[in-house]
Amino acid sequence: MILYKRRIQLKSYFLAHHLPLETLGKSALELGIAMNFEKEEIIKLPNNKDVIFFVNKGLAAAFSKDANVNSWTRLIGENTIFLISSSTTDSLFEAFEWRSLTKLKVMAIPYQRFKESLGNFSSHWEEFCIHLHKMEVQSMKHLAAISTLKSTEKIEYLEDHYTSILLQANYTFIAKFIGLKRESLSRLISQKKHMPSLYI
Repeated sequence: MILYKRRIQLKSYFLAHHLPLETLGKSALELGIAMNFEKEEIIKLPNNKDVIFFVNKGLAAAFSKDANVNSWTRLIGENTIFLISSSTTDSLFEAFEWRSLTKLKVMAIPYQRFKESLGNFSSHWEEFCIHLHKMEVQSMKHLAAISTLKSTEKIEYLEDHYTSILLQANYTFIAKFIGLKRESLSRLISQKKHMPSLYI
């Protein structure tokens, strides 16, 4: 039942993003492995090979291996797909270290087997790679946008673009992500009277 439910969620993702379901979707559903990670566990396959993860539930963060461990480079919530690569030279998919910020439920799709399974549908594989790049660029743009905002604006941005993360993460995680101390974040939310920002 667990695998069935996670596959339904993954299928919904392919449909929502208009990715070919009969080829890409079918192969991802067949190859996907249900995995769980505990809080603050390093996310990877046992053989340390390249893998595509789909987050069913929970939060994950990536840290650059060349930077301070407190320097987050990505923050991922549920219904998100991302690549963990140990060998690619693509600057978008540099070798990050991914960790779970909460208990994490995912579908793990072995990258190479997924690619090989689509041998007769190379255009669909290319379409999927373009989608991965698009999601990665979108994440980078969000991070760049947050870095230019004032503290109160950062909270409003999270409300609009990272709602699931605001709902699941504790203040310590959120504060670190937007470059504030936990006490500063708590004070700003108190000043908002614990109300979300309203747009008319």
